[in-house]
Amino acid sequence: MTELFFKLCGRHFAFLIEEFGCRVGGKKSDAFEDELIYRNATTAVKIRYEPREKYVFVLLCRLVNGKIPPYPIFVRHEKELTQFYLDDLLTLRSPATIIRKKYHRERFADKEDLHQAIKASLEEPFTEQNLEHMIKTYAAALREHGSDILKGNFTVFAELEKIVRKRTAEFR
Repeated sequence: MTELFFKLCGRHFAFLIEEFGCRVGGKKSDAFEDELIYRNATTAVKIRYEPREKYVFVLLCRLVNGKIPPYPIFVRHEKELTQFYLDDLLTLRSPATIIRKKYHRERFADKEDLHQAIKASLEEPFTEQNLEHMIKTYAAALREHGSDILKGNFTVFAELEKIVRKRTAEFR
């Protein structure tokens, strides 16, 4: 599905080039993921498809000195976060938008229930239509809810950082 991923991203995320002055700033593909990066003077958008996980992720990045900072493996209190998943932005701005299944520990009786739910979702067949739906929906959601970020206004990142720090604190 690699070829299809890049084709669909080009079609559905074309608005990044046309409306926000982005250009393709990177493209990679290997056995674990396909990734396409769009960037302008302030912002990068990473769109990643992980076939094993059957997920598409969209990461919004504030450039630092014109570069995409490395994604933090651990969220530490002293570090300012510069990258956030579009899903977290949608939690704030459009909670009714559901693009993919999200598994939260508190919805399951115990860890075994959670692991069974995740295992079952991974065993479901993933079709070309599923991939297109995810890419198309993420693109529409970004266009509608992330234009400020794409224009270099990162004010919402303070709220997104609270969401991420709360989530990471729950998993310690």
